[in-house]
Amino acid sequence: MKFPIVLCQGLPLEYSGRWKRFYALSADRNRTQEEGIWRRTQRPENASESGWIAPSDARRRVVHYLHDFDIRRHPSHVDLIMHRVYLFYSLSLPKGELAFDLQRVESSLVRGGWTRERRAANGELWTLGDLCCSFSTYDRHPEDIRSGRALPRDYASFDVTIRTVSVGAVYSRLPWDVLSKGMRIKDGRERPSEVPDLSLLKELTPFHVEVGCGVSIEAGVPALHHLHEMYRVTNLDTGRFVFGGLEDDLIERLLVAPTREFTILGKLFRAAFLAKPTRAHRALKALRDAGHMLAPVMTNNFDGLMHRVGLKEHFLRRYDESIPSVEFLPEAKSLLVIGSHADRRRVQARARAKGLPIIYLDPEGYLVEGRFVAYPLEGPRTGDFLCRTTAVAGLVRLCAELGVPV
Repeated sequence: MKFPIVLCQGLPLEYSGRWKRFYALSADRNRTQEEGIWRRTQRPENASESGWIAPSDARRRVVHYLHDFDIRRHPSHVDLIMHRVYLFYSLSLPKGELAFDLQRVESSLVRGGWTRERRAANGELWTLGDLCCSFSTYDRHPEDIRSGRALPRDYASFDVTIRTVSVGAVYSRLPWDVLSKGMRIKDGRERPSEVPDLSLLKELTPFHVEVGCGVSIEAGVPALHHLHEMYRVTNLDTGRFVFGGLEDDLIERLLVAPTREFTILGKLFRAAFLAKPTRAHRALKALRDAGHMLAPVMTNNFDGLMHRVGLKEHFLRRYDESIPSVEFLPEAKSLLVIGSHADRRRVQARARAKGLPIIYLDPEGYLVEGRFVAYPLEGPRTGDFLCRTTAVAGLVRLCAELGVPV
C-alpha cells in the first residue's frame, strides 16, 4: 500500500493555479485538509434514531478523520492526490456484540495482508506499506475513566486507528472533547410563512447570508448524506444510527482494500476541487458588490466556492469550540439562510435574538438519480419566511428585481 493515492489524473495545468491560489496560499483556514467527527450515542433524547429503550442501552460509536490533499505537477498536467490519511474509530457495545466486530477487525487484517509488528497486553500494531493500524480493547475505556463516564458493566470498547502519519495529541483528543460537550438537541419546527420568491428582501437590505450544502449540491458537490454513507454513520434507509454489526463495514473495507476505499473517501474533496461556482455564487458576489449583501458569508461548506468567486468566508464548521463567534453588523436588516438544514452553529438563533427577520431559500429536498428526496428544514419558526426554490433560481430572480446584473 503506497501513498500518495491519485484521485484525479491528467488535469490541465490551469488547475495548478487554482490549487496555489485557493488552497495552498489560503490563510483563513487549512483548505488542503478534510476533517470530520461523528459521535453517536444512545440517549432517551435521540431514541428514535439510536434505538434507546432502557438505561442498559449505552452503545457508542466515534469516528474522526483527517485527510491531507495536494497536487503533483507534471510538465503537461497535474494530478490531485491524497498524500496523508488519519482515521480513528471507537466502538462501545455489550461484550457479546463487540466480540463480533473485534473478530471482523482481526480477520480483515489477515485478509488485507497486513503484518503484525507488535502485540501488547490490550492492543496490537500492524503495518501495510505506508499505512499502520493500531487497535486496543478495553473493559472500561480510558476516556470514560478520565471523564467519569460509566457504561453498563457488561460493556466493553475497542479503538482502531488507521493512518499514514500521527496527527498529534491535539487532534487525537478532539473527538473526546467533542463528545464531552453532549449531544445536539434538534430544533423544533413551527409555521414559517411561505413566499413565492425573495422579493421581500428588497425592503430588508442589507442582509447577512448563511449557506449550507444546498449551493454546493447545485455545483455538483455530493450532499452530506454521502459522507454518512461512506463512513457508515447512519442507515440512510431507516434514519437509524449505526452501532457496529453487519451494516458497519467501514473498518473492514479499509483494512481489506485500503487503496480503493481511501480513494472513495476522497470523493468529496475531489468533487469540490473540480467544481465550478454556479450562478448562485456569482449572484451573491454581485449582491455584495452592489451593497445589498453583507460579508463575510457564513458557511458550513468546506468546498471554498464562495472564496473562489471573491467572497470572504466565515467558516462555521469547527470543533475547537461548541459555538463559534458570529458577528452581525449594526446595519444588517435580515438574515438569508440558503440550503442550510439545521442551525447547528446557532447562527439563526442569534439573528432572532437581535430581532432580525430570517428568510430561508431551500427546496427542502434534493434529486438522487432523478428522484426528489424530501429533506425538510429542521427549525424554521413562526414569523420566519420560507421560499421553496433552488439557490440559483431564487438568487438570480432577486438580482433581477434589484436591478443587479449577474
